[in-house]
This record gives sequence, C-alpha cells and structure tokens, in this order.
Amino acid sequence: MKKLMLLALASTLFVACDSMKGDLQVKSAITVEKKSGFLGRKRELITIEEGSYEAVLNPTSKTNINLVLKVDGKKAKIPFSVAPHQVLPEDGKVVIHAADSGQPYDLEVNSDTTSSRSGEYSRTESCVLGYESVYRCHTTPGETECRDVPSPSNCSRDDDGVVTCTGNDTRQVCHTRPGSTECGYEQEAIYGHHQVSYVDVTTYKNLKAFIVEGSAKLASFKHSSSSTSSHSVGSSACY
Repeated sequence: MKKLMLLALASTLFVACDSMKGDLQVKSAITVEKKSGFLGRKRELITIEEGSYEAVLNPTSKTNINLVLKVDGKKAKIPFSVAPHQVLPEDGKVVIHAADSGQPYDLEVNSDTTSSRSGEYSRTESCVLGYESVYRCHTTPGETECRDVPSPSNCSRDDDGVVTCTGNDTRQVCHTRPGSTECGYEQEAIYGHHQVSYVDVTTYKNLKAFIVEGSAKLASFKHSSSSTSSHSVGSSACY
C-alpha cells in the first residue's frame, strides 16, 4: 500500500472526519495510483521518488481516505481503500494488505495514544437560583391582506341577483386584521453565581506507518497531534 496508505489508516483510526498532516519519508521510489479525470473518477499511475514530502491525509469515509501531496510541483490525490474489518486501535498495530487497499503495497501501522491531566482549577459561572412569576403582555401586530377584484364598472347584476363581470380592468381591495394582545404570568429565571471546578485533559496521538514490499520498508510516515479538553469535576452551591 504505501506510506500513503498508512496515512489513510491513521486517519481512519484517529479522527474519522479530520485531515492529518504528517511527514512522509520515501526511502525507495514507489508507484501508486492517483485520481484523475472528471471528479477524480479515473486513475493513473504516478511514481513518488525517494525524498521527504509534506503530506495530508483526508478521510472521506470510514472505508476511504485520500493522501494529498505535491509530486513534481503538482498536487496528487491518492486514494486508499480500508476493508471494513480493518480497525486500528488507538494503541496497537495493524497490517493492511495490498489486496484491500487498491495500492500495490502492504501498509503496517503502529499507533499509540496517551493523556495527561492537569490540576484542578475553578472559575465563576452563572447559575439559576430559582424562578419568579412575572405578569407580561405580548402584542401581535395587525396584518393587511390585499387582492385584485374586477372593476365595478365592468360588472352587472341580472334580475336574479347574479353578478357577471367582463373585461380585464381590476381594482385592489385590502382587508386589515386587527392586532391582538395576550397577557399572563410567565416563569422568569433568577440568576446567581457559583464556582465550577475543572481539570484539563490533554491527549497525545502518535502514528508511525510503513509502506512495505515483502520485508522491505520502502517509505515511512509520522504524524503527531495533541488536543486538550476541559471537564467539570464539581461545583459549589448557587448564591
């Protein structure tokens, strides 16, 4: 599969929707298929020569990921298929074979995830002390509707009281609906403050992948990222 593949897998394992930036080191030239033609529906072979490349893995679904990099100054989008049964744990190793990837290499992926936790800290936030009944009125404005009707000069009434109109002359008739006011009691929140305690959890994700042919590792890809999220661990009474 390829280093690219490895990218694909990494992406699938770590973030199902986010692209991943990494460093691709090609030790020996590899030939893969890239997207081409209208909407990328065609494929053509491209050779990635030995060297270092900046690459981006862009997962488009759980079973497909595109590896995007520049080859000879031109952007190349290389697709990789991941079999539904191939799942890379956050900590562990998996090998994806060329028969599944659609590329002519095996892909070996090693990933690990670690985390660290900060000390507790607190901040003041608003909270609801209770509710009180408040009498309020809400007014709905009136509405005017207009329509075109035949001009009276073109209409006549027969002996039976039936009105008949001819011609194309019309006039506009408007009707205004009066507004209305509704009043009643509503529950309104009374706000106070309290101290909320938090801890920050930072997660580190690291991926190493290898494009393998036989026992030879032709290329390697490395991706590292971290993210921090805050978690509430307690709060004081509202005052």
